[in-house]
Amino acid sequence: MGWTSYYRNDNETDAEHIQREVLGWRNEIVESATVGTTFYAAVRVKATGETFGLVVLQERSGGEYARKEITEDMGPAERRCPVRVLDALTPTDNETANRWRADCRRNAA
Repeated sequence: MGWTSYYRNDNETDAEHIQREVLGWRNEIVESATVGTTFYAAVRVKATGETFGLVVLQERSGGEYARKEITEDMGPAERRCPVRVLDALTPTDNETANRWRADCRRNAA
């Protein structure tokens, strides 16, 4: 998957922006943090109540903004997700997601 780039209004937080531009009304961010330029979120699927991890790589240059979304089951390389975000996730049987969660917890320790 590639990157999406466009002009971004910086009058909103990363969480507000990702909620509006990426998640829409079917999902909601229940916990989030930006570490460096990487945005981490616990995203609840309203229809099921499941909460999964989302990583959004972000780059800014002048007025240009670029982003790339990666869900935890895709095995993101970024593994600095704060524990408070990880604590908001529901249990999963997905091995890749569980390995990502464990690596993030080790890095936070």
